[in-house]
Amino acid sequence: MRPRLPLPCRALLCVLPMNAPADTPTPAPKPRVAQAEAGQVGLVSGTYVGTWVDGRRLVVTAQMLTQDMITLQRHAYSSAPVTFRRVAPTLFQDRDGNTLTLVSPVHLVWRDLRGRTPVSYAREE
Repeated sequence: MRPRLPLPCRALLCVLPMNAPADTPTPAPKPRVAQAEAGQVGLVSGTYVGTWVDGRRLVVTAQMLTQDMITLQRHAYSSAPVTFRRVAPTLFQDRDGNTLTLVSPVHLVWRDLRGRTPVSYAREE
């Protein structure tokens, strides 16, 4: 009696041609890009520049990790990235209640918990 192959191996035998040469190149996997679903805005990851209420320039790095998660990290001091999770199609919120509104893929607005301190950011080219 022959030993049974594990299920993943048996599945591969069904889709791979039996007479394919061993040196056949395999296509490279496509890079994983966070994309928003219909009705949701996605963010172009990169460096964003904004202006604080008192006129100070703010520089942050924003990354869209998944379609429902963005991290924001300030450049002014060494801080850990803050995670924002999607709560509405264009709205993300961190654990402290601060929000990020995605106006477009290269423009976002940060607001504090009370919504009194908006900072508009644009992607730096």
